Amino acid sequence: MTAVGRHLRSQTYAAEPNTAQTAEFDLCRAGVTWFYNEAVASQMDRYRHHAGVESYMNLTYAATVARRTGVEFPYHGSMRLISVVPAAMLYGTLKQLSASWTRHLKALAEWRKHPHAPGQKCPSSPPGYRSVHRGGSLYWQVQDSSGPCPVGKFVSMARKGTRDRPAMATLRVPGKIGPVVVRYHRELPADTMIRYAALRVDELGRYFMTVQYETAQVRQPAASGTVGVDVGVVVTAATSDGDVYDAPGLSPGQQQRKDRLQRSMSRKRRLNPCSHDRFVAVAGRRHPKLLRGHCPAPGHPEHDCDCWKHSARYARNKTEYLKLTQRGTRQRTAAAHLASRALADKYATVVVEDLDVSAMTASAKGNEDAPGRNVRQKAGLNREILAGNWYQLRQYTAYKTQVVTVPAPYTSQQCPRCGTIDQANRPERDLFRCVSCGLSGHADIIAAQNIRDRYVAPTAAAQAVAGREICQPDREQPVNSQPNSTNAPDATCDSGHAGDHGRSVPSERPQEILLQPSGDLIPQAWGRPGTRKRPERRRSRRPRRA
Repeated sequence: MTAVGRHLRSQTYAAEPNTAQTAEFDLCRAGVTWFYNEAVASQMDRYRHHAGVESYMNLTYAATVARRTGVEFPYHGSMRLISVVPAAMLYGTLKQLSASWTRHLKALAEWRKHPHAPGQKCPSSPPGYRSVHRGGSLYWQVQDSSGPCPVGKFVSMARKGTRDRPAMATLRVPGKIGPVVVRYHRELPADTMIRYAALRVDELGRYFMTVQYETAQVRQPAASGTVGVDVGVVVTAATSDGDVYDAPGLSPGQQQRKDRLQRSMSRKRRLNPCSHDRFVAVAGRRHPKLLRGHCPAPGHPEHDCDCWKHSARYARNKTEYLKLTQRGTRQRTAAAHLASRALADKYATVVVEDLDVSAMTASAKGNEDAPGRNVRQKAGLNREILAGNWYQLRQYTAYKTQVVTVPAPYTSQQCPRCGTIDQANRPERDLFRCVSCGLSGHADIIAAQNIRDRYVAPTAAAQAVAGREICQPDREQPVNSQPNSTNAPDATCDSGHAGDHGRSVPSERPQEILLQPSGDLIPQAWGRPGTRKRPERRRSRRPRRA
C-alpha cells in the first residue's frame, strides 16, 4: 500500500554490466526461470484437479526448502545448486506468478457471472511457462530494515552528467552480481523510497534496470478544464478544442526494409535441435519431411539425427528486424507520454470513449461453419488500430490526471448543436455537415465535442449516461505552490426539449467550429502525419518497347 500523499512511479535505465556480472546474471536467470516453470507446472496440476492453487506464502516456503535441501537445476549441460540464486530473486519471481494467478482467477470469476455463447472461452488464461533462450529478467523487492529502501542507499552517483556525456550511477543488485552501472539520465527525487527493482535483458542482448519507487514530488494536473478526446486511424487523437495528435512510426524506407526482412526470414528454415523438431527422409522422398518427436541435444549419446539450424544470415536479419520493431515501439511510447502530459497540464478531466480495443481488433477469419470475409482487409485495419496506441494513451493519461469514459455509439454522426443523428452528416471522412442545421466542421473535432458534452452536459438526443470514472488520482496539495493550470473554454450548455426524429432545440453554443485542426499536442517531430502508412510500391521505370 502506498502511503497517503505519495505516488507510485517507475523509471528504466540502460545498464552496462561487466563480463563477470553478465555471466552471473545468466546463471541466476537460468535458475529463476527453472524454478518459475516448476512452480507453474505444480500450480497447473492443482488447477486442473480443482485443488486450488498455492498461495504466495506457500510458494516462498517451497523456495526456502529447496535452497536448504540442495535442489539442483540444469545449466549449460551441468547441474547447479538453486542456492546460488539469491532468495530475493526467487521470491520476486514467485510474487509475479502469484499475482498472475490472482488476476486470472478474478477475471474468470467475473466472466462466469455473465451469460456467454456455448463454446466461448474466457479471454483470460492461466500463466504460462517462460523461455530460457529469449531474454529474461530478475525481479526482487528492495528493502531496508522492514520497509522500502531510501534512494541514497540504493543509488550511488559515479559521474555527473555534462553536455557531452550522460551521468552514470551504480544501482545495488543482490547476490554476486553486485552494483551495476547504469546511464542515470533522469535523477530520482530526494524523497524517493525504492520498493522493487528488475534487471532484464532483451533479445538483442541489451540490459536495462527498472526501479519502482514512491514519492510525493509529482507534477499535479490542471486545476480546471474538461476536454473530450476522439481516437481514430487517420487522426490518432483529436480534442474538442481543436488539437490533434498523430502517433509517429517508422519512415517509409525503414518500413520497406522491415517488410523485406520479414519476407526473407519466412523463407528460411529456422529449426533448432533443442526444439524437438527434425528433418528426415521418408520413403525415399526427394524433399525431407518435418517430424515432431524426441531429438536429444547435440553431444548426447543418442543424438544421431541430422538436424537443421537457422543460417547466420537469418540471425542477422532477425537482429535488424528486432531493432526496427523496437525503434517504432519506443517512438510510439515516447509520443504517448508527451501527449498525455500535454493533456494533463491543460485539463483537469479528460473524457474518452468506452472502447473495447481487443474486440475491435479481433480476427475476421471465422471458422469452418461460418468463414469470414475480407480477412486481409480487416487484418490491415487491425494493424493500424494497434499502431495508434489508443489504450496506451489512455493509461498514460489516467495516472497523470482524471480520466472518465462515456458511451461511444454515434459520437461521429451526432450534431453537437441540434443533436441530429444521421449518417448523411458525414459526407466525407474529414468533413462533418449537419443535414438539419447546417453546422460544418472537422469530423474528428466534432466527435470530440460530442464526447465532452456527454459527460459535461448531455443533450436530450444524447444518451443520458454519466461518464464512468476509471481513475481518480489522489487530490493532495501539490508540491509546488503554483501548479500548472489552464482554463478550458466553457463547455456547459442548456439542454433543450426533444423533438421529432431524435432532434432537440438548439442551445446556446459557439457558432464557429474549426474546419481544420489548430495544431499538435506534441512537437511536429513526433507527429509526422502519414509516417505509419505502408509505403506505395515504386513502379518500374523500364523503357517501353517501340
